[in-house]
Amino acid sequence: MHRLLSALTLAAATLAGSTTAWPQQAARFNLPPERSLVTGSISATNPNFFQLNTAPTGTSIATQILHRLPADARQLRFESETGWLELPFYVRAAQVEDSARLRLRYMNSVAVMPEASRLVFYINETPVLETNIEAASEPGLVDIQIPAGTLEAGYNALRIVVHQRHRVDCTIQATNELWTQIDAAASGIIFTTANDQATRVEDLLGLPVDEDGATPIHVNIAPGADAPAMDRSLRAAQALAVRLGLRRPRVTFARELTKAAGIQLIVGTTAELRSRGITVSGFGESGMQITGRMSETVRVTLSGATVADIDESIDRLAAERANEGDRGTRLGLRALAAARGFPLNSEGAVSLRDVGVASQEFGGRVFRTQFNVVLPSDFYPADNGKATLMLNAGYASGLLATNEVLVIINGKIVGARRLKKSYGESMRQRGIEMSLKSLQPGFNSIAIEIRTEAESDRDCNPLSLLESGKRLVVSDQTAFIVPRIARVAHLPNMSATAATGFPLAESDAPLALYLPKADFTSIGAAGTLLARAAVAAGRPIRTQLTLTPPDSPGSNALIVGTANDTPADIVGQFGIPKDSLPANWIKRSAPGQGTTRADDPAKPALPAKSAPTTSSRGMIERSASAGLEEDATLTTSATGNDDAAARAPDLLDQMEENISQDGMLSGLTRGFANFLQRNVGYSADQLSFLNGGRAPFSVSKSASLLLAQAPSPAGHGGTWLMLLAPDAATLARDTPMLVAPSIWHQLGGKALTLDSQEAEVSVWQSNANYFYRLEDKSLSNITLFAAGWLSNNILYYVLVILAICGIFGIFTRLVLDRIGTKP
Repeated sequence: MHRLLSALTLAAATLAGSTTAWPQQAARFNLPPERSLVTGSISATNPNFFQLNTAPTGTSIATQILHRLPADARQLRFESETGWLELPFYVRAAQVEDSARLRLRYMNSVAVMPEASRLVFYINETPVLETNIEAASEPGLVDIQIPAGTLEAGYNALRIVVHQRHRVDCTIQATNELWTQIDAAASGIIFTTANDQATRVEDLLGLPVDEDGATPIHVNIAPGADAPAMDRSLRAAQALAVRLGLRRPRVTFARELTKAAGIQLIVGTTAELRSRGITVSGFGESGMQITGRMSETVRVTLSGATVADIDESIDRLAAERANEGDRGTRLGLRALAAARGFPLNSEGAVSLRDVGVASQEFGGRVFRTQFNVVLPSDFYPADNGKATLMLNAGYASGLLATNEVLVIINGKIVGARRLKKSYGESMRQRGIEMSLKSLQPGFNSIAIEIRTEAESDRDCNPLSLLESGKRLVVSDQTAFIVPRIARVAHLPNMSATAATGFPLAESDAPLALYLPKADFTSIGAAGTLLARAAVAAGRPIRTQLTLTPPDSPGSNALIVGTANDTPADIVGQFGIPKDSLPANWIKRSAPGQGTTRADDPAKPALPAKSAPTTSSRGMIERSASAGLEEDATLTTSATGNDDAAARAPDLLDQMEENISQDGMLSGLTRGFANFLQRNVGYSADQLSFLNGGRAPFSVSKSASLLLAQAPSPAGHGGTWLMLLAPDAATLARDTPMLVAPSIWHQLGGKALTLDSQEAEVSVWQSNANYFYRLEDKSLSNITLFAAGWLSNNILYYVLVILAICGIFGIFTRLVLDRIGTKP
């Protein structure tokens, strides 16, 4: 009977709306045909800005709601012998007394030994689940009750700890075969509640995410909406994302009022909404109304008597915090701060204790822990200083002298220290240095990996895995220290865009939003990208939609579209060679013809070009050279490429080869640059003086999105950002993946591609910056910047040294000529 009543209640919940054509405006968009819809009224009781709605009577039947873990699949994959993840999740006050269960679905590698491998869940430091990892053949399912009193209103902390051991192999290499994957779509906390009505903005903090970990925002667009109306709706979606702190928004646009789970956002004046059959008189002439069920669709309506009133409501929505601000348990608020990254401004330190990692003992072979720090968006990475990991740890006797401590930043090994003493050692404040160039503006992932292999591991007795002694102790006083850094805003720099929305959110002038084909797919992708950038910036980004390429000097622009719809000269502005685009991105026309758009016969046909991609395990920083061929494979700059170096021709052969292809001067410089890159170890970006400042790149067919940054052709400091996909379906599907935390935090350089199948990004860095802004004009900052700039432009550094030596030689000669010589 309980299940029957629940089913009847869910079946009775309906949402409808009606639309009436708005007055025709000058700027029109190529949108889907208008449809006639029927809508019910929106009730309210109070004319305050943030309208609170009373729950409808007769809705006290209990409903089960799955609140999925607020993380994507990549975050919920645990590899090697140990791992942990702490997630903040919001509990509404009405849910505190509700029955709650933890549901877990997972799979693990067949190499995992169940008897010695454990999966542990904590909520606010209370252990609620501990189970053996034994789901190698079929998914493991766990569903347990959460003890009453464990959850509190506001943010709570969910900590996941994984310990894994190999079945048959005790080598360091074998730990790479260990993994456990938690199913993000089927795992989370199930609340059985009789009141899932959304009545205030704060309730939306606890809105369940979808199967991908995203929060859907469905923007309803009225028939005949003009460009200003679209801009207003875009800004409203951003304001809502900022208010809720959404780390993975998914914005879509449609004419129909949806019944899909998530937020239905409606923006318009009271007169416009009434003309569409939407009753708004209940909350006055200006404000916001929230109504709906958390388990279904929550409708958020922003309205006002005039357009100015709507703009004011949008500004207040973004500026004002929820009724009581961020609240919750101490651990929940700490987890929320850690998810955003620990801020380090100019100089400072963060210890393991600061990020919630306690002192711990370890008995396996590879210990690993990780935390995140956020550097200022104007941090200038260069070899002008050293960051230091101050290690406080001890290891037991009997370990191999080949063991080492590795520091891994953003997926690259940047520092190491051997554990040489076979009789053990206690290390206090043991420093491991790494170049500041290994860090980037904004988000940085810092991982510490300590290998503790012993001679006894060669025997690999299974009993030793079950009864292994402690080999390592790591203190929570271990700290990561950053010295004074150079502060210079510079571009291209998409890591700063991911961190603070720079430079899109810098200007008060509206951002030109160029959509080569203005359909709901492109606007939704642009809305998703802008919403995530607005959350990083802390405020909405004003836009100005346009169907023509932006040409205003000094203005910033965002270009969103598909490869065929985007003009070739726009794509070329980002330094993307035509031949570098994969064939599956371009629907080739007859020779000498561009791509014809059937839906816009009046618009001249333009050849369409688009994006590069290449993918590899982890984030790959491309070291493309000036002489790189179209099909050349790109390697990681962290490990180098010994085979390529062994095959590299000598300097003379390289120059002769390039002189035959280019002119005398360009051939000599190109050959010299290739020789230094392949045989000395300089990167292509360090040799930008010889290759014209641009490193060409090729892309693979597996790429699904391209994000690139380039200076505005009109100059005056403007910046263009382009989001490109091979087709509209890919653009709509993969843009939400681009803003997922595990991907968004890897943004950097001047261009990147996303391989959605592998959930991997490939980044092309560049030191040929086209913009600098020095706000801190102190001598120390100028000195640090000058030293860093010279280290990033090595040939200029060499020229400066030669010039100084030449001046010194001339001065010495003049002095000797004047004073003469003594016999």
